[in-house]
Amino acid sequence: MDDEESELLEKADKIRTKIALRKNESRLTKKSLKNRAIIPRTQTRKRMSQLENHLTSLGLDHSRISARARSGFSGGDVAMSGEDVVMRDAVESGPTEAQIWKAKRSRATGGIRDQSVANKAERLRRAKQIGRNRDARQGEGDRRVVESKQFSARSSASS
Repeated sequence: MDDEESELLEKADKIRTKIALRKNESRLTKKSLKNRAIIPRTQTRKRMSQLENHLTSLGLDHSRISARARSGFSGGDVAMSGEDVVMRDAVESGPTEAQIWKAKRSRATGGIRDQSVANKAERLRRAKQIGRNRDARQGEGDRRVVESKQFSARSSASS
């Protein structure tokens, strides 16, 4: 019995290791691994001096960003990185007048010259819609559910 048990235990151990190897292999080849960031987030942080040096090498003026970084941060031990300054400004500053105007413009009246042309286009749109509505069929979401009276256990029990 000892030989059979030891043989059985060895086979079980081999099976366990084989399953573990298959699991690890599957984890390595999973498609979800392709979605991971190439650079770890911890290594993307840069110092403000590195940002200033890079902007200088590109020939850009970094004085405004540097001034905002130094004046806008009221903290003790924590230093702001260049990324923090740029992202803070992007979040804190609202949309510009041009962005608001662009968002308010209607796409329906985008290329129309004056109000008379807009009215004519609206009338044509409504006329075309009538025909499409006439050809429409009642869809599943358009159907009514006929309400039926619920059976009440109290009314049947009391009578």
